[in-house]
Amino acid sequence: MKSISALSSLAAFGLLASLSNSYASDDWKANPTDNDWLTASNWNAGGGTNTILEGDNGDSTTNLSGDAGSLNGAVKAGLQIRGGHILNILSGASLNVSGNINMGAAGSGTVYQTGGSVDVDDSLFMVGSHSASYTISGGSLTTDGISVGTLAASTFAIEGDTASVEVAGALNANAFSTFGFTLGMTGVDTIDSITTMTIVSGAGLVIDGSSYTGGAGTISLFSYSDLADATEFAESISGFGSLTADVVYTATGIDLVLIPEPGTYALLGGMLALTAVIMRRR
Repeated sequence: MKSISALSSLAAFGLLASLSNSYASDDWKANPTDNDWLTASNWNAGGGTNTILEGDNGDSTTNLSGDAGSLNGAVKAGLQIRGGHILNILSGASLNVSGNINMGAAGSGTVYQTGGSVDVDDSLFMVGSHSASYTISGGSLTTDGISVGTLAASTFAIEGDTASVEVAGALNANAFSTFGFTLGMTGVDTIDSITTMTIVSGAGLVIDGSSYTGGAGTISLFSYSDLADATEFAESISGFGSLTADVVYTATGIDLVLIPEPGTYALLGGMLALTAVIMRRR
């Protein structure tokens, strides 16, 4: 993860001033001018330790695209998404959080990442008393940890194989968590580089293969150094047609194994036998 070199007081003051002027301040207004992260009038200066994106009756949205939003120093160390707020992270965005991202405290929080990069020096916490949802279908997410679903139903989902998710620490699938994998035509991205993965009884794994056309094979879902215990996900798998899908737990990861159904083997065998008869008759 990033290291921060020492700065003189004057240089640090200049940097913080530059950051705070680059896209606004600390707390998202209940009635913003628009949905743009970089519109200064959308923000109120806050006195706490986090930048707060809070919904207005559950219908507030922020769009981050194109320019960097670096949550450091005067612009707070952590990011809270709550009160029904929706954060869209779009192509070209660069979000660097020097603390944690916390979602689902004091109301639900939602992130849709379709592009750009998110770098969280600490962890992505989706463990509040309200639901939280993070869906990534493009771009990259790098964090020191992910914890989902301690107190309320919360979901972390990957759609397709164009995103990148790196967890350089622990991943905790708690009792109210769901991890979703929606395969594209060729597969789905792996949650990589996990040190220790913990699965608590009740955690769910939902796999949708309705768009998959890649045929039989093995697709990596999670890659880790250690699985804390023998608990497995409550699995829901659908959409694979003539393929039989099975989730396999190994010492280094969790894989989706796809094989043809027995009926497919029988059909292939019958076709081969028929071809052999025709060839003999010729």
